Amino acid sequence: MKRIGVVPAVLAAVLAACSGAATPGPTPPAGTTPGPEPTAVPATSPSPGLAADLLLEVIDAGGLVPPEVPLTELPQVAIYADGRMITRGPMLEIYPGPALPNLQVTQLTPAGLARIVALAREAGLVGPDRTLRAQGIADAPATIFTAALDGSRHRTVAVALGSEGGLDLPAEDRAARAALLELEAQLWDIRSVPGAVVGDDRPYAWDQVRIVVSTSLPPTDGGIRPGVVGWPLEPGLAAFGEDVGAGLRCGVLAGADVATLRPALEQANELTRWRSGAVEYALLLRPLLPGESGCTPAY
Repeated sequence: MKRIGVVPAVLAAVLAACSGAATPGPTPPAGTTPGPEPTAVPATSPSPGLAADLLLEVIDAGGLVPPEVPLTELPQVAIYADGRMITRGPMLEIYPGPALPNLQVTQLTPAGLARIVALAREAGLVGPDRTLRAQGIADAPATIFTAALDGSRHRTVAVALGSEGGLDLPAEDRAARAALLELEAQLWDIRSVPGAVVGDDRPYAWDQVRIVVSTSLPPTDGGIRPGVVGWPLEPGLAAFGEDVGAGLRCGVLAGADVATLRPALEQANELTRWRSGAVEYALLLRPLLPGESGCTPAY
């Protein structure tokens, strides 16, 4: 997949004005142990699982989920230095639903990006990584915020975010959680910021798709008969991609293979079965976002 180009000079100027130049942290007093440093993001290559030009990503993770979910989970929002904001759009309220997710792109202006950078700072997405735990909630999902600012990568994991009412939390953690929830709310309401958005949302034009292959076929409800599609590519699904455990295989389609299979993928629904050889398989589809590759789990 092609990488996003160099950030325009005007955008760089806006972000610099918003953030200020990065400066070294204070020298700790004698006899103290310095805290962990932020993870450096090389200027010419992405960190593992994070595109170098990704400014902010928010994704739900964990909890009691099937093993394929970390391979297919999409961010709530991913915002890039060229102004693209990719989100999950509404899905048709039909059963069975489409096999492909509805990904939408919103184009932000430099002012919109500067606003998001300021919000990320206000929410504490700078400095050392941190985890906000939730004692007393077993197997709770988490919300992961990843930001790339000032040449550094920051990651905040907030377990059971939004369930603070029943938790016994330190005042500092409660304030940090409130700031993260406010950031989420502001991201969803970015259109209310004058001059933050260019035009209307449009479908995200993916050119690579991750496919998770399973021999465990989804059950049918209401007597619906699933469609069956022949797998047209080599290798067949029994050897597609790599074995990722739990009876699953995972691989990525790109280039001519995407062109060949795209019409069938766009017509498929969540019950569609794919026949390869004498076996029928279920396919879970996850378009790749800018800078992503391979079958790296989302968390």
